[in-house]
Amino acid sequence: SGMGEISLLNARPLRPERSKQMNSTIQLQKRAAVLAADGHPVGLLNRVVVDPADKALNAIVVRVGSLFRREEKVVPIELIAKTSENQIVLDQNAGDIGTFPPLEEEYIVDERENIPDGTIVMDENPKIITLEGIHVGNVERILADPTDEHMTGLVVSNGLFVKEMKLIPIQWVTEMGIEHIHLCVKKASVEELADLSQAG
Repeated sequence: SGMGEISLLNARPLRPERSKQMNSTIQLQKRAAVLAADGHPVGLLNRVVVDPADKALNAIVVRVGSLFRREEKVVPIELIAKTSENQIVLDQNAGDIGTFPPLEEEYIVDERENIPDGTIVMDENPKIITLEGIHVGNVERILADPTDEHMTGLVVSNGLFVKEMKLIPIQWVTEMGIEHIHLCVKKASVEELADLSQAG
């Protein structure tokens, strides 16, 4: 009986194949500009949809529209053609971002999020929590492998005045939640990581 049931999410066309041109690491920088394939801006990266069990990217939530009519659209990760430190360029197959589903559908009773089962929408600034429960920074950028969308690392910033940036290896992550990402290492291990903001 379970075979015949199709959820609304699966009623959309099958997830598109990523164009093979993307061979560099996927970088999702907080509030990066999202551009259409022809280069015109379509919005800003607001949040990221992840599969916490696989530590894989599923989609990005793009804030589109004007000041008065803002909307959050869910764009599958496969439709990203390339990324740089502060830009995300969509594939030419993405079409009009206005046609993508909004993150939240308002029903009479409650709101539900248009994301697949088993995924979560991470907050804009997820907190990194060490093994002993110390908050050591917030996620600034997510790095992932373009071949399978699995995350490879998290760039984390800490400090209010002197912003240190550290690259947390994904192997250190034990649990990913909406607001918190838990590590299997202590604060000392994070402190020993090189400060990326000093590089170059």
